[in-house]
Amino acid sequence: MIRPAAFFLLLITAAAAGAQGIYTGADGLRMGGGSCPKSNLGAFRPRPELEQAAAGLSRGETLKQAMGATNYRAVRVRSIGLRSDVANPFQAMAQKGYCPQFQDPALNEIGIYRDARQAWVILAAPFDPSVPMSEAAAGERVLRLVNEARAASRRCGNEVLPPAPRLRWNNELAAAARAHAEDMASHDYFSHDGRDGSDPAQRVARAGYRYRMTGENIAAGQMDPDKAVAGWLQSPEHCVNLMRSGFRDMGAAYAVNRNSKLGVYWVQEFGLAQ
Repeated sequence: MIRPAAFFLLLITAAAAGAQGIYTGADGLRMGGGSCPKSNLGAFRPRPELEQAAAGLSRGETLKQAMGATNYRAVRVRSIGLRSDVANPFQAMAQKGYCPQFQDPALNEIGIYRDARQAWVILAAPFDPSVPMSEAAAGERVLRLVNEARAASRRCGNEVLPPAPRLRWNNELAAAARAHAEDMASHDYFSHDGRDGSDPAQRVARAGYRYRMTGENIAAGQMDPDKAVAGWLQSPEHCVNLMRSGFRDMGAAYAVNRNSKLGVYWVQEFGLAQ
C-alpha cells in the first residue's frame, strides 16, 4: 500500500547537479551531514524502479501514478524536488527541517531522476515482510501468549469466557499449521479452505492428529507473533476459538512470501485428541 506524500520543493547547486552528487548528498544527510543529527544509518540503496517513478514525477505525474507504473511495492514513500540556485542545498534542506525524511530508518531505498531544470528524489520503505525469529521460537511465543490469555476470564465480543486449561504444544498440529501457512503464502490466498478443498479438520487428520475436536485460527500481514495473537484476541470468533476450554493441544506456524499480497501468513491449530 502506498500512502500519498507531500511534494517537497528543495534546492541544489549546479556543482552537485549530477545524479551521483545528489545520491552522495542524500547519503550525507542520512548519516548526519549538514545540521542533521549524527546517525548510525547506512547509505540509501538505489533502486531503478524508484528512478523510473522519479522520472514520472518530472512528467507531471502524481506520486501515486508514478509509483503505480512500476513493480515496486512500498509501505511508505516520500518525494522531494530539487532545484539549482543555492550554494549549499543539503545544508538548506537540513535547516528547513527535512532531516526526519532522510533519517527515517524505514525509508532506506532511493531513486533520483534529473533533467536540465530540476531533480526528483523518491525515498521509500520497501514492502519486505519478515519475522525476526525462527518458526520454533515464534511457535513457543504463540503458545506462551495463548496460555497467558487463557489464564483469566476474557470477553470475546458479546461473550465472557472463563479461564481455560493451559495448552500443550503438539507437533502434528504444528505440521498441519505449517502446511497451510506455506500453501497460502506460496499461492497468495487467505482462507480456511485449502486450494485442494480441504478444511482444517481434514488437514489436521492428514498430519496424523487423531482428534475429538479441533479448530483453526489464521492471520496475515503481522510481522511478529505478538501482533498475530493480539489480532486473534480482538476478533470475537478467533478469541472464542483461542479461549475454548475443550482444547488441550496447540500447534502454530508462519510462512513468508514477499511476492504475495499480505507477505506473512500465520496458522494456529487447536485440538482435543481421541
